[in-house]
Amino acid sequence: MTSVSSSQTRLSLIEVHRANCPPIPRGVAPCITSDMFRVIRSDKRPQAKITYSFSPLKAASSDLEHDKAIALGTARPHSALLPWNSLEFQACNASRALDRTAESAATSMYCTKNELGYDLSIAMNYSYSTGSPQLLRYFTEHIELVHDPQYRDWETCITCGTTSALEYAFRILCDPGDSILTEAFTYPGALAALRGQGLKVVGVQIDDYGLSAKDLELELRTWDTTRGPRPSVLYTIPTGQNPTGTTQTLERRQEIYAIAETYDLFIIEDDPYYFLQLDAYRTNETSERVPTAVMSSLDCYFMSLPKSYLSLDTCGRVLRLDSTSKILGPGLRLGWATSSPAVISKFLALTEVGVQAPNGPSQIMLYKLLDENWRHGGFLKWLADLSSVMRQRRDRLIQACKSLLAADTCTIHIPSAGMFVWVKVNTAMLSDGLSRDESKASLARFEEKVYVEAQGNGVLISKGSWFDASSLETSDVHFRLTYAAAPVDELTVGVQKFAKTLTKYIG
Repeated sequence: MTSVSSSQTRLSLIEVHRANCPPIPRGVAPCITSDMFRVIRSDKRPQAKITYSFSPLKAASSDLEHDKAIALGTARPHSALLPWNSLEFQACNASRALDRTAESAATSMYCTKNELGYDLSIAMNYSYSTGSPQLLRYFTEHIELVHDPQYRDWETCITCGTTSALEYAFRILCDPGDSILTEAFTYPGALAALRGQGLKVVGVQIDDYGLSAKDLELELRTWDTTRGPRPSVLYTIPTGQNPTGTTQTLERRQEIYAIAETYDLFIIEDDPYYFLQLDAYRTNETSERVPTAVMSSLDCYFMSLPKSYLSLDTCGRVLRLDSTSKILGPGLRLGWATSSPAVISKFLALTEVGVQAPNGPSQIMLYKLLDENWRHGGFLKWLADLSSVMRQRRDRLIQACKSLLAADTCTIHIPSAGMFVWVKVNTAMLSDGLSRDESKASLARFEEKVYVEAQGNGVLISKGSWFDASSLETSDVHFRLTYAAAPVDELTVGVQKFAKTLTKYIG
């Protein structure tokens, strides 16, 4: 598998493997693992080296050898006691998904009681914590197709979205009072979860290529043990980082993984923007240009996907978190997590005493769309087309920023992936006296004024302080803009309103 570069060749391997495998387990909450669905069987790769109770009721009722037994044990309602007979919805065809005017853009999908592919009665009942066999098979194949992990006993499970998964991951890997490493600016949901569990956040500096490997190594090498034990976990958003939009190069990821091996550091790879590949920004082209070959060719798009930490991992020191939120729909509240068996087993144990299992109807919607309709090739086609559309949005916003925000006033980072443009305001240009008093409190007051007045002018932006994981004093003020939320024809107007707000304070 590692020698196969063509996406079409990899896709054909999945189809051949499926055709020669036994049917997936049926019945309510079958006990399954992603090992049942992996394509590679005879492999010389090592097993995971990193090492770290399930509900007895669920374990007993998930026994595949006795799935015909009379159910007098676990209190799962019989399908006759549930009011749901069928589920119907429409979704786009992968080949014309983003062309809403196309006659062939929609396909009707159904799920009914006693259906062979995915029985609605089972989906509406208690499920096993890994997720349904149908969806777990799909995402196991997807992980092999895209990331091809370099140790042989990795596992995948379905999650209830990345924010929920992060809360579990921090509980598994850290104890209250521990310090955890993150980017200096990072996802506020992660910061809230970390601080809510009594963990200390240590922000590591970011440059144009994301998390600084040099500063990470320095932080670990010079760690003062009076602050507590040296951090053993790194939380990072490597692609289209939230909020800065930076993407770590392959060389940077290799450097950071080598540091993790040296200092026995576990990496939580939170990567919801991984598939939103935007290509380079070209100043001599308009935002309405025809998508380039990089995005229009499936193989080219496949090859443009960055090397993930999961694909670099040889011993099970990475937990990769993927999400449907940025590519299929936040309301699904579904994602998938991949790591060593030791980590995933802990993850599932927490799931059973928490959310119990991923949402059944959402799993049906994903299975019908991704497995029955799009298949793996169609999913990649959707992601490639979505990237092209997102790139056009990025270019529209960048053009507006370059024309409306003065270069000596604002510095913008142009992202090559994701959804965000990071704007740094030059506080030396401020006209209200803040340039003579650059304390963190004074800068916070300026940031709040801009935020509130921008709302009054009709544009919603994000304050950089919401993402601040560092306690260092700074003279910088940041704002995060996104090109993903507003109608495309409102992006320029939104920047105009933001620029108008800044002008009031810029000398």
